[in-house]
Amino acid sequence: MTPRRVAGTTFGLLGAFLLVYVAVPPSRARLDRVVVLAGVVYVFSAVRRRLGVGARPEARAPRAPDYYGELSPADEQDVRLARLDASLVRATESDEQFSRVTRPMLRRLATERLLTRTGIDVTADPSGARRLMGEELWEIFSAPADLLVAAPAPARLRDLVDRLERL
Repeated sequence: MTPRRVAGTTFGLLGAFLLVYVAVPPSRARLDRVVVLAGVVYVFSAVRRRLGVGARPEARAPRAPDYYGELSPADEQDVRLARLDASLVRATESDEQFSRVTRPMLRRLATERLLTRTGIDVTADPSGARRLMGEELWEIFSAPADLLVAAPAPARLRDLVDRLERL
């Protein structure tokens, strides 16, 4: 037995003895019982350690489930439409929700639709974009991003989204 192993065993037995001595009530703490119980505790802990019982597995980053793979463009559009629907429902309830979430989302959608459907870049040709959008949609698009505006009525918001879809 190596000196390191002897020291480990000695400290292990001493630790088990102290643990049992503290845990056993003073009225039942006879030295021979405490020593025997400490030996039993040490043997069980040594066997557990040797067998690896109760050892914690190595920490690993969680693996993403397979169903979170790459989304197809159609799936991405479905997700974006679902977000838009949820945002539109909340937008009519709160001016801040409309100004901070829904309006920027409508602006991004309008920019993308104009570029993909008509080839008009809003930054390069704002007058062409304004002509295609119409005045109401252009008001939402051109208003400063940090401006807090009143949320439109549900019917007006529905009309604006319909107009955006027709772009």
